[in-house]
Amino acid sequence: MKKVFTIVLVCLMLFCLAGPAAAQESATPQEVYDMVLKAAYLLEQLGEDGLPAFNDPQGEFAWKDSYVFVTDCSQGIVAAHPNPQAIGLTTDITRCKKTGALILQDACELAAANKVKTHGVWREYWWDRAGFDEPQRKLSFFIPVPNSTYQVGSGIYNDKTTLEELNSMTR
Repeated sequence: MKKVFTIVLVCLMLFCLAGPAAAQESATPQEVYDMVLKAAYLLEQLGEDGLPAFNDPQGEFAWKDSYVFVTDCSQGIVAAHPNPQAIGLTTDITRCKKTGALILQDACELAAANKVKTHGVWREYWWDRAGFDEPQRKLSFFIPVPNSTYQVGSGIYNDKTTLEELNSMTR
């Protein structure tokens, strides 16, 4: 019993000493935007051969509390994602937790618009978030990959920034 108490005490001390540094840092809208553009460029250059770069949860396209994912809009599936269970999921199951809107399918349809093809688009939806009982507001940036059926996206949980502010970044 004394050994268990000592282990618990040491763990608590380490947790307290780590303090805020142990909390996961939040990605910024600018980081999401920059990473999505970088990812789109990589896929434009490498095509399908570039997909594995997005499947590594410790890779360059997974940072802070965010990650880049790839949708194949022609097939309606998630083509690359750091969670292997998400790869191959159909876009019609990615429903917003509050409105029921089809997030990835909607983003693929928006990507077909000329303005979005050039600049990308930020979308708002509510999604489950670890540590919260209710879905949280999530903002994701999507951009189609030129000359392909792929679309790249990434997002952040954010209650303050407006879509207008975010979409002005892309113009």
